[in-house]
Amino acid sequence: MANISADLKKAIVEMPIKERDKLLLRLIGKDNLLIEQLEFKLVEEGFTTETRRLEVQQKLDKIYTFKLSNPIDLLYYLRENNALITRHVKVTKDKYGEVELTLSLLHEAMDMKPHFFGELKWNNEKISEFIVKKSVILLKKYIALDADLKLDFLNKINKFLELLHNRSTSYYAILNTIPKTFELEN
Repeated sequence: MANISADLKKAIVEMPIKERDKLLLRLIGKDNLLIEQLEFKLVEEGFTTETRRLEVQQKLDKIYTFKLSNPIDLLYYLRENNALITRHVKVTKDKYGEVELTLSLLHEAMDMKPHFFGELKWNNEKISEFIVKKSVILLKKYIALDADLKLDFLNKINKFLELLHNRSTSYYAILNTIPKTFELEN
């Protein structure tokens, strides 16, 4: 983001309101993410978080309706849909949804396409590494949640960690010191 000098800030604030509003609307129109954030905050008043989360989840579920012939195809869809989750979080600041959607994306990939995650080989190395890298980020986000929210995910997180340590991702999971299970703190 560009630095705005104090003189320019003062000049903008002193502009006639009508002219400043026109300028502001023109600038906002150039940033699609900002438009979506403002739409969510000002028009929807933040009440559509669950609806937006459900829409992203429905898009994630469509991955497994495609005929994927190899792990590279799945990796492409995982990256594409991870970007959807990232955008959802940038717009809504939905930390719960970020954990829920990312966990769903990674867990379902390994659960629905187990033949892609047998032994670690040249053709599944990149997707295995990708899933573990995203898992490290996911677990940090999970740990940062409130204790009552963690409980919502505990079983699915542990099932996912079991898959992570029993598939082609195992090598990278150990390398990144990912635990085999999580327990709730008292």
